[in-house]
Amino acid sequence: MKKFIAVVLTIFTLLSCTCMVSYAKVGDIIGTAYHTDIVCYINNCAVPSYAVNGTSVIVAEDLNNFCFDVVWNGNTRSLNISSNYSKGIEPMFVGKGYATGTKFTNILATDISVWANGRRITSYAMNGYTMIPVEELAVFGEVIWDPQQRALKLWIDGVEYPEKMQPVSHRYYPGTSVPDYGWITESICFNEESDWEGTKMNYYISDYADVQAYIRHIKSVGFVLDLTAYDADGYYEGYINHSLRQGVLLQEVDGIVYVQVEPEIDRWVE
Repeated sequence: MKKFIAVVLTIFTLLSCTCMVSYAKVGDIIGTAYHTDIVCYINNCAVPSYAVNGTSVIVAEDLNNFCFDVVWNGNTRSLNISSNYSKGIEPMFVGKGYATGTKFTNILATDISVWANGRRITSYAMNGYTMIPVEELAVFGEVIWDPQQRALKLWIDGVEYPEKMQPVSHRYYPGTSVPDYGWITESICFNEESDWEGTKMNYYISDYADVQAYIRHIKSVGFVLDLTAYDADGYYEGYINHSLRQGVLLQEVDGIVYVQVEPEIDRWVE
């Protein structure tokens, strides 16, 4: 008899929970979105993202910056996402944010439907915006998980952007433990190939010249000023993490910051 009562109570509890979810009113809190260390990209350009139920989500309206048209229909209370490759890509800032796993905001019940390429997809209401899972954008291209970079990447054929001005946004520069300037200073950076002392390098360029904020951060994680990194004119401020054998050079010219990353420090040391 006790077992029977326990089973009945369990079933009642489950049905009660189901009814609560089913009958949630628009605006009711139904879940939580969290900050995440996973970075999402569309054709190598970072997009702000968050974690919901173990899935990476982005703001649907942000797709207006990434060769999409996002159109609101008030009559049907729907958001329609379609490709528009003629728009190209306009980079967005993706910054250091908050610690992974900390709360971003509540998820709210909504009556808005979202359609991508004519197919209804999952959506969430948060902070007045509509969030959608990146993986459901596979109707437009290929979605790839990169475990080394902890990145979820959507690649769309036919989208063009200047090859030598590709927006970058990582916590660290690729293949190094050097903190990304744009990530730390909350600015958009670009990279371009350049030749420095006969060696092909990457210059990371930012239009936001908060050099001191970046220097404070890299010093806090073990980088120290090394005078051997200066050139004859004293233009460069060279910071080296000797235990990592990696370094970074900074140059500010007319409000533009040039950041040069050195993944192998041997050639700086006399």
